[in-house]
Amino acid sequence: MTTAEGARAYETDTTPSASAEDVAAYVATMARDLNKLVSRHDLATLSYLLELIQLEATRTAGSKSDLPD
Repeated sequence: MTTAEGARAYETDTTPSASAEDVAAYVATMARDLNKLVSRHDLATLSYLLELIQLEATRTAGSKSDLPD
């Protein structure tokens, strides 16, 4: 699931059609992208927290995560 697909599924669907793994993969992608932003602005604590979120979301997503190792 791409970021855009995840956002559309979340915003337009009132029924829970996405699996927990799909949601976790979306969160992992968003955390990675947000981490890039905060890292450029030397926000170390936010970067650390986003890394933790990304790790947990990637673990939860399992094989559905499209993030590189």
